[in-house]
Amino acid sequence: MFYIGCLPIIGLILILFVVVYVLNIVRTARDVLIGLYLTIKEKTQALFKPTPLVSEIEDTDYYLQTELRDKLYDKDDGEYVSYKDL
Repeated sequence: MFYIGCLPIIGLILILFVVVYVLNIVRTARDVLIGLYLTIKEKTQALFKPTPLVSEIEDTDYYLQTELRDKLYDKDDGEYVSYKDL
């Protein structure tokens, strides 16, 4: 008799779990659809964007070589070895 009285409580807990599970599935599906929409939108817009010509780019030598600067050493630091000598 005692177990029959607990069945409604167990049923409510199971219904609650099912509702939460379905809501999580709906949220995940919504997020996937939004991501798919944004991806398709971005790919579609990329087809119509103009590509810049090389002559229109202002600075073609953007990456310049860095200068080799001498390092300041103290007397106690030891012997100086230049990387150019290696």
